[in-house]
Amino acid sequence: MNAVRWRWMGFGRRVSSALTGYPRLRWRVFRFFSALGRRMGRAERRWVTVRSGARFRLDLDDPLQEQLFVYGEYSRPEIERLIRNLRPGDVFVDVGANIGLFSVEIGRHVGSRGRVVAIEPAADSARLASEHVAINELQDVVEVHELALGEREDQLTLFAPADDPLDVGRRSLLGSDGSAVGTVAVRSLDGLVATGGLDLPEVHAIKIDVEGYEVAALRGMRATIEGCRPRIVLVETVIANLARAGSEVVEIDDLMRSFGYRRLPGDPENAAYVPGGSDD
Repeated sequence: MNAVRWRWMGFGRRVSSALTGYPRLRWRVFRFFSALGRRMGRAERRWVTVRSGARFRLDLDDPLQEQLFVYGEYSRPEIERLIRNLRPGDVFVDVGANIGLFSVEIGRHVGSRGRVVAIEPAADSARLASEHVAINELQDVVEVHELALGEREDQLTLFAPADDPLDVGRRSLLGSDGSAVGTVAVRSLDGLVATGGLDLPEVHAIKIDVEGYEVAALRGMRATIEGCRPRIVLVETVIANLARAGSEVVEIDDLMRSFGYRRLPGDPENAAYVPGGSDD
């Protein structure tokens, strides 16, 4: 890696590490110094082993992967929350799998008798997720599907964020301010199950992170959620992302309530829903 760039990353790591108790500020500081670092030269791919022992080969030009490399973790509270609700042999559906971090971590937890269904619309991210599944020898546990989940069958354009085209984690089906990454197939989870595209007699946990498209994805899985009654549904609820779809967090709360789920207290941008009649 370019030495000047690494010094910027190292300085950013030290500063943001001092902000561990302030995760949002820490992430903003890290991204600021990462952006400066990227101006110093392109990075190569590097290996990292996270605390669980899972291995990843990362593209350090992507902020998410760069943070995973520097800190050895990313979205750890969300991953641990899912792990607490899953047992060996369980089934997990990862909607917006990106490079496969959640899928690999959960795949290692549910083990050889378990199953992970990873849904990722971007072709390059889906390939990288499949690579990480193979690196961690989870091919018999984790299956990667290159498509997007929505309310109905469609073909939509996937866009990179205009302010940071290399940030693969912020690609979205909403808005056209950034460059087009490609056209992706959109299916509903219920439709895939009904037509035999997916065999899902059981689902024990679901995670949805689709950059504002969460309401559409949830509407397309009503029958699956009501039929399988997963123990937890973890949904990213970033207000700015939802606004691009003309939706709000309260719409997700109401939708999940109609499924018979209540929202647990906690992170306002990563809502956890569990079966129950009313919110705490």
